[in-house]
Amino acid sequence: MSERTYDLSDFAKDGADKDLRLLDRHIPIVSNEWPSFNYITSVVVSLGDFGGCYVSPSDDELAMVASFHDEYTEHYYGGSGWFNRMRKRTPFDLDGGANGRFLCKYEHGGWALKVRTWEHGPRPMRNDKPMSLLAVLDRHHTIGNEPMPRWVDWKAARPKIFGK
Repeated sequence: MSERTYDLSDFAKDGADKDLRLLDRHIPIVSNEWPSFNYITSVVVSLGDFGGCYVSPSDDELAMVASFHDEYTEHYYGGSGWFNRMRKRTPFDLDGGANGRFLCKYEHGGWALKVRTWEHGPRPMRNDKPMSLLAVLDRHHTIGNEPMPRWVDWKAARPKIFGK
């Protein structure tokens, strides 16, 4: 795959021009928990400007976030021409019709997920105790008491990322 160069100046207001570890996966690491763009998936790391207490994830955690994003984009967009054209035009996956997901890691090590339509957040999703990243992702894919089969299958096919 050829290396692309993008102008990130439009994304600077969200802080997405600072930590580019997920740029090749089209996922921004932002410093604003209410970003200007409707990113399909993003990681919020407060740099002190927006008052959050979110810390930078490890590379292993970012690999899990990237896989979570890939599962979503493969499931909902597949190989659609529109999605592939969008990826050529913008550095990050954007969709004004998608309910963007923002993941945050707290100082205590727990994770939370917020979706764009929520008025408040992020919250540890129906659980007052700190949740691991995997627990948050599982909860996001759960209807009733069990994670959706497509998510279970996705994780099972990627043991290096999600474990056994």
